[in-house]
Amino acid sequence: MAVVDRMTGNLDDKTLIERAAAGNERAFATLVERYERLVVSVVRSEIRRGAQSADGDDVVQEVFALAWQRLDTLRDPARFRPWLLQITRRSVIDHARKVGRRPTLDHDDDLAIDATADHAPGPDEIAEFMELSSRLTGALENLSRRDATAITLAAQFGFGPAEIGQALGITANNAKVVLHRARAKLRAAVG
Repeated sequence: MAVVDRMTGNLDDKTLIERAAAGNERAFATLVERYERLVVSVVRSEIRRGAQSADGDDVVQEVFALAWQRLDTLRDPARFRPWLLQITRRSVIDHARKVGRRPTLDHDDDLAIDATADHAPGPDEIAEFMELSSRLTGALENLSRRDATAITLAAQFGFGPAEIGQALGITANNAKVVLHRARAKLRAAVG
């Protein structure tokens, strides 16, 4: 994790992006600090179960290295998050091609354990959750990568159609349709 300088830690993204684009490494380190968790979550959700955790770490490092190298191509600093997620998506696809695997959404067992530990559910609740989780994971694996990514961006990160469209390289209206159809497929599969 990056060490954030006190002088850059309180700046808004636009200012940080402008400074980072001018070569300020501290400003970019602050951006990494702010967005690392999001990028890690997306990478983990898209790399298949069974992949080495080092694979995910490598992809995350690649994302931020590419973002640093290409920061001057970002036209609108307000679009940093979708731009970074587009780089993340392409890096996951490139990684999948290199290792000969198709990236799919995956259930994150650590998050499930953390979520259940906070509320101390009983064995029945855990069994029910695991069954639902298994059905949902199976349903997500049967979706196309694009549909599964749209669902993940909406559900985990609260993205709207415009941001989902940007991340997937489609229009906002097309993202609405993709999201609607993906939700319908999930409902039918999990039912």
